[in-house]
This record gives sequence, C-alpha cells and structure tokens, in this order.
Amino acid sequence: MRYISFAFISFALDTTVLIFLRSFAHVEVGVAAVLANAVGFGANFALNRAFAFDGARAATVTPQFFQWVALFVLNLLMTGGIVQGLSLVWPYYTLSKVVATIVTQVVNYLIYRYWIFTPRRLEISVEEAPGG
Repeated sequence: MRYISFAFISFALDTTVLIFLRSFAHVEVGVAAVLANAVGFGANFALNRAFAFDGARAATVTPQFFQWVALFVLNLLMTGGIVQGLSLVWPYYTLSKVVATIVTQVVNYLIYRYWIFTPRRLEISVEEAPGG
C-alpha cells in the first residue's frame, strides 16, 4: 500500500513540475517532460527506499542508485514509446501519460522488489562464526 501511495505522490509531483515548466518557465515540452519525470522518479526512489521496502536500508545506496538510473532510463523509453504509440490511437497525450504511468509503475514495483531493494541476507556458517 505504501508503494501505491508513493506512486501517486511522485505522479503528482511529476505533473506539477511539468505544468510549472511548461506554463511558467516556458521550457520545451520534451525537455520539460524529462525534467519533471526525473524529479518525480527521484522522489519515488527516495520514498520507497526510506519507507516501503524493508531490504532497501540493508544495502548501501550506491549500487541501488546505479540500478535506479538503469530503471529510470527504461522508464523514459517505456513512457516515450507508450505515449507515442497511443498517439496513433487517440489525440489525448495526457491520457496516454496516465496509461504509461500505470504500466511503468507495475514494472517499477517488480524491479524495485526483486532487483533494486532485494533484502541482502548475511549468512554466516558455523565455521565462520566467531568462536565457532
């Protein structure tokens, strides 16, 4: 449930930054979309690492960060492909962005759960244990 809450928070942040960059800062739409996505995606990573996945805090942040960068690139490609592909079906790019967000959040959950924030278990055999 926490993951879904953080997904909504990051989507709201992404959308708010996108609107700000387009409407007030007059940033080109493609650049604004990438920047907004990076802000929302970064917030999502931080929230999930801190509160949603138990195994997240067991590992150091450096490898998780590089895994997150790989996931971020995948998300950019997926979002671009989905939005572009759905533009062939209908003219509603905002609805296409919502569809892309739903799809990527499902993929993100699986990747966070089974790759980035996998609990790293420390296994010590009897022979290796102190005094063993």
